[in-house]
Amino acid sequence: RWGFDTHAYQADEHADILSDIDDSLGAFYADLKSDGLDQRVVTLTFSEFGRRVYQNGQRGTDHGEASVMFALGPGVTPDIYGAAPDLSGENVPVHSDFRSVYTEALTGWMGIPQSDVAAALNGTYAPMGFISGGGLPVELAGFNGFATEAGVQLKWATLSETDADHFVVERSFRGSTSEFEAIGQVQATGSATRGATYAFVDPSPHAGPTSYRLRQVDLDGRFTFYGPITVESARVADFQLSAYPNPSRGRAVVNIELPVQTTARVEVFNDTGQRIVQLHNGTLAPGRHALRLAGRLSAGRYVIRLVTPETERVAPIVVVR
Repeated sequence: RWGFDTHAYQADEHADILSDIDDSLGAFYADLKSDGLDQRVVTLTFSEFGRRVYQNGQRGTDHGEASVMFALGPGVTPDIYGAAPDLSGENVPVHSDFRSVYTEALTGWMGIPQSDVAAALNGTYAPMGFISGGGLPVELAGFNGFATEAGVQLKWATLSETDADHFVVERSFRGSTSEFEAIGQVQATGSATRGATYAFVDPSPHAGPTSYRLRQVDLDGRFTFYGPITVESARVADFQLSAYPNPSRGRAVVNIELPVQTTARVEVFNDTGQRIVQLHNGTLAPGRHALRLAGRLSAGRYVIRLVTPETERVAPIVVVR
């Protein structure tokens, strides 16, 4: 389609284009709704020029002063805004500034302060009033997760909440949105201008990459998805630490086995809890690693400790002389 610049034989072309827009936006919002995202989207249309009232010699219309703007989405109150146009002249006179439409969208939907909008638009313009219920019920500040001894720890925070009821935590082993399953629920604060922080533990994560998302449900049952995020959830049992030979005459090999790449700290403590030596502090790749403990320890009992973000392991070693 060439758009609405219909200078010739406008009638059929204009109807076809409107049908295309209707079909395309209908499909777009149907997809959004299936993913729980339709409540997050408002669509505006704008034209750089309008059309004239009277048909020209080629059964089309030429450029004019005023045009229409459409606002679409569940967050819009359906209506015709502005005065009925005066069609008595050659041009349709402008009766609503397009910047009033922008002001409504920026303040009413996106929550931008009026002073910032006025600075951006180089003036103050009265909002049109077509946004219903404001913008998103929850403004998320962050959502992350990491593997721990107890399972996968999920944390998220909100900047503000309006009529929020609860969060449903969903998980997918393959990352497909069609295969997410609900694994828990966390009650929301409800309404808060300063937001809140939340946490949830998945006690039985799958080994390997796992996707998580939040389904935030409002008091009226409408919902919005946040995420997904992916967490590399290794099985804690796969983290191994041992020393050989044991007992040792001061020379030994500390063996470490890791299921995933991680940051690791390996230290040796005496029987009073004093750290004697640090063997490693940094990133280690998945697999087996051998750290040498050579001639550094006097006779006695010691504990080797492996610390990672996922877990902590200890192994005893006895040094004899």
